[in-house]
Formats: sequence, C-alpha cells, structure tokens
Amino acid sequence: MERDLCASLEKLLIELARAIRENDKPRVSLSKSLSYINNNFNTQIKIPDLAKMESLSMTQYNLHFKNQIGMPPTKYIITLRMDLAKELIESSNLSLVQIASMCGYEDYNFFAKVFKKHTGVSPKKFKK
Repeated sequence: MERDLCASLEKLLIELARAIRENDKPRVSLSKSLSYINNNFNTQIKIPDLAKMESLSMTQYNLHFKNQIGMPPTKYIITLRMDLAKELIESSNLSLVQIASMCGYEDYNFFAKVFKKHTGVSPKKFKK
C-alpha cells in the first residue's frame, strides 16, 4: 500500500511539473490578427492571411487561437458578426438584407441560416 501511494504521489508530481512547464512557455501573440479581426469582421477574412500576419502556419494559428480565445477563429468571427446583427436588429429600422450586408453577408439566405444556427431563431423572428 505504501508503495502504491509513493507511485501515485510520484506520478502526480511529474504531471504537476509538466503543467508548470507548459504554463511557463511564452504565449504566442495574436494581437495583430485579433486587432484586424475586430476592426474588419464584417469583411471577407481568410484564415491563411491571419496566420501569415502572425508568422504561423494555419495549424499553429488555429491551435493558438483556440487555446487563447476559447474558440476557433471562424467561430469568433461569426460571433462578432451575429452580435452586431442582433444589436442592429434591436436598435435600428434597417432591413434585414441591409443588416446582413453590414455584417459581412452579401447572401441574405446564408446570413439567415447562420443567424438561426447561432441564435436558435430566424432574423425575422428575432426582430419581432
């Protein structure tokens, strides 16, 4: 029993040391691409361009983005767009087609599909 306890304690210490080393690694800065996304989310954004901005491969970029922000870059962009859409629907008299365009969607039907997937209701129902 004592031997099992020592083995468990040793395993725990090794995992703790690994976790500490992981946290000590410098974080990759995503400030350039995050700033770009936040200022241009209503335009066409290509993930390879964002990765290039940060001098990372697409795989590395997606991994670092998800680890730091908590979601993939595409989902982050969609979230920004949908937040703007909800705000515009609630606070303006713009048509839903105009709102879709302002949020970066030239195809209203695609916008409506994404909006419903994100919010659970269609833009028309959300407006009511």
